[in-house]
Amino acid sequence: MLGPTANVIFAVLLTAAVGIWLRRHLHRRDWPIAAAFLVAVALTGFFGFRLVDRALYWTNPAHQHQAPQPWMTVGFLARSWHLPPPELAQAIGITDGSMRGLRLSEIAEVQGIPIEALIDTLNDRLAQERTRADGPDEPGATSPP
Repeated sequence: MLGPTANVIFAVLLTAAVGIWLRRHLHRRDWPIAAAFLVAVALTGFFGFRLVDRALYWTNPAHQHQAPQPWMTVGFLARSWHLPPPELAQAIGITDGSMRGLRLSEIAEVQGIPIEALIDTLNDRLAQERTRADGPDEPGATSPP
């Protein structure tokens, strides 16, 4: 992901280009409407760029099914594995949103356990998810709900 700075730069450049065009083609009495239009262009550019940036990041196969690392958050890991973040948080003993946004290393520190133990727990849960996603091994077998 390019980040919020790139979003702002894109929105400013797009707004400046539209503003230059509007300045050459509008009369003074039309400027209030033009200003509202420029704000709409800036917001559309900002959020549109953000949408495309995130879509490109998460569709890259290198960012899917990543192994847990201490710098990751539960939300990042959940998106990587296409799981709901509360489900993955529950696997490591978080039942409320109190640790939202904390890195795995910070969660392990708060829980008073080594980061390796937390990562092992996550690896076990993700291995279950991988087994469930792969489906049954035998053609006539069904997987548990």
